[in-house]
Amino acid sequence: MDVVIDGFAYTVTVRQEFPQCTNSERSVRLIVEIAHGLTTRSGRRRDRKNRALEQALGMVLAEIEERAVEDVKHRANGEHKRRECESRRRAAVEEAKKLALREQLAAGVRDEAARRSPRRLR
Repeated sequence: MDVVIDGFAYTVTVRQEFPQCTNSERSVRLIVEIAHGLTTRSGRRRDRKNRALEQALGMVLAEIEERAVEDVKHRANGEHKRRECESRRRAAVEEAKKLALREQLAAGVRDEAARRSPRRLR
């Protein structure tokens, strides 16, 4: 199943830990796993002798919430970097336009000066 928070989907799977085991105690053990995504933390919780998987569901939900917070921060940082890059690009375009206009005006002045100056005889 997918759990969606702030537009981010976190795939959660529940499966048997030992699906082909004939031992009834081992065959009923489950694993809940959150797909890795951008984190390096483990998203896997298992049935244990001293703790049933149901008791770990709070930790699974907390892990999903932590990942959502990280993903929101990551998205905000990416958006901030994109805006900065766009701002620098616009400034560079404006500067290039100014330089092109200056060069065009300078070329016009040079051409006019060349037309008005007396020509030298060789």
